Amino acid sequence: MKTISLKNRIILIISAIVLFTALFVGISLKFNADNNQPRNMPGPELKVGRYYVDGDTSQYYLEVTKEGTIQLKGVDYLEYANWKHLAANEQTPEKKAAIQEIANELSKAYTYKTVYYPGTKETLVFTSWEEDKNGCIGGTGYAYVDENTLRGGSRDIFIFASEDEIAKGVIESDKVTRTVDAVKE
Repeated sequence: MKTISLKNRIILIISAIVLFTALFVGISLKFNADNNQPRNMPGPELKVGRYYVDGDTSQYYLEVTKEGTIQLKGVDYLEYANWKHLAANEQTPEKKAAIQEIANELSKAYTYKTVYYPGTKETLVFTSWEEDKNGCIGGTGYAYVDENTLRGGSRDIFIFASEDEIAKGVIESDKVTRTVDAVKE
């Protein structure tokens, strides 16, 4: 059996150290390259028009304008705020005032910003947002599902309806989960 000479052992050890060092540096560079990628990027533009809850044109909707605003419409804002934020048995004067303030906020048109997050592959439509010192954007608003669908919270799915669909008449959803009645404009 042949033994490895001292010179060959040293060459083998040095080669192993160089190989592991190169591997470690390569992995570190890849990791840093991934971390240097943007955490968020501008998202897609929304279609201008109305996104009806469940696609039902007899229900409330989000209206997106060409000026870049989004607004909840076709709903009694006070009833909607009460339904979304308070149980009926919790009506104190302070809570009624808070619900009225929420209703006032809901009635406003907001400038929106769409943001795509490459790490999670999600797009959000912010109506209120902040950007931190690293450029990461967070806030409140809607989830962008696809070019025709937005999701608000856990209950509301808003589906785009074209002007032709709206003109043809009511497209009703077969869902009976809505507890807020839309107000016709």
